[in-house]
Amino acid sequence: GLVAQRMNRDFGKKQVQLRDSTIADASYLGKYHSRVPESERVEVGDVQSFVFTDAKKPPKFHKEGTVPVSDHLSDEMEEKKLVKEELIHAIKLYNASHPENMISTHGTADELRERMIQHNLPTTRSTRKVLKEGFLGKPKGMLQVMWERGFIDPEVKDMRNLPNVKVCRDIISEWPDFLSETNELEELGAKLGVTVIFTPKAHCELAGRGIEYCWGLAKLAFRRGVKTTKKNLKSKVQRYIDSGPAGILNIRAARKFAALARRYKLAYRKLHEEKGDEALNYADIEKVCKYFKTKRCAFDFDYKIIKEEYDAYQAA
Repeated sequence: GLVAQRMNRDFGKKQVQLRDSTIADASYLGKYHSRVPESERVEVGDVQSFVFTDAKKPPKFHKEGTVPVSDHLSDEMEEKKLVKEELIHAIKLYNASHPENMISTHGTADELRERMIQHNLPTTRSTRKVLKEGFLGKPKGMLQVMWERGFIDPEVKDMRNLPNVKVCRDIISEWPDFLSETNELEELGAKLGVTVIFTPKAHCELAGRGIEYCWGLAKLAFRRGVKTTKKNLKSKVQRYIDSGPAGILNIRAARKFAALARRYKLAYRKLHEEKGDEALNYADIEKVCKYFKTKRCAFDFDYKIIKEEYDAYQAA
């Protein structure tokens, strides 16, 4: 998808190749668009590629003739580790011809690499050293796509005076096509016929009706219970997610946590009614993040409330 964080400032190197994007209207273009040479800019209705596809159009902001079209390779060979995608591909090929001794494709790259070594499979590939990287077929990078859309002043010639990585990403992240881009979770939800709704970054406990607090309470009870072993793991988990009258996640705890989550929701609603959609900006989020120990788990940032409920359960 279109994610600015996956892009480098300049072309090539290690960065993800983004999909093409159609310039739907003038809001996709910057204030310098009309000053960019016609042959170097995109227009409304054009499909902008984020990869160099024309050998006659080298990267901007590099001296003419300094960037080769294709990689300049050395005769010297070097061994490079296979990346995770390559490891998975190699394992799948092996599994296809060895159905009786298949290798799992789940896990980290290091775990996959270890399994391949155990089966005497190569985990590296020989390649010629790159003396100088070419641009053809490589990702354009942020500066190039910003130039094509007219977000860089043509008067700026020195690359050192161009926007840095953070500024580039901030600008590109606000482009309509990047803002409307759905992530993998949303795409999966669409395939399943459901809508994925994200909570504010600083308050994930707004999800559901206090489910984060219930999870925190179950986690606390699990950690303070008997020592976990391989034999008792399943029964221990089932015990602490029991929502029956005698379980720790009983109706009283659920109602208490639901009320707490609702107070947060009402606060956000009031903030929205007073200030509109711009109320929770970056500065607001940073302020909240500094206040809370973490923005991921109610067990951490509202430990006191969860512990009170746990103590009440223990005393009952």
